[in-house]
Amino acid sequence: MENWLKYGKLGVKHPSSPDPRNVAEADPDLAVVFTKCNEEVSNTYINTTNVHTPKKRKRGDYGSYSPEQRAKMAKYTIDNGPAKAAKHFTKILGRPINESTLRSIKNNT
Repeated sequence: MENWLKYGKLGVKHPSSPDPRNVAEADPDLAVVFTKCNEEVSNTYINTTNVHTPKKRKRGDYGSYSPEQRAKMAKYTIDNGPAKAAKHFTKILGRPINESTLRSIKNNT
């Protein structure tokens, strides 16, 4: 299809593309439909090939925790382990908390 569109832009039709001139004598209405379809396909292809798609995913927001909250997180992580602490604080704070976050809070406290 890409080759057909490239040839179509240059004015040379690809052999497999529907040519409205071949149908015009037999059915003029069908020739109009072919022409409009060819234009729509061409416009869609041109509009979608120029769209920039981002390569990276947008990261989430950083969490900020008060010193008191960090102390509670560190103590709970020391007592129960990072996996259980992650589940516990995810429920309490209402957003996901990674085990690695809790391990780093524990190590920095």
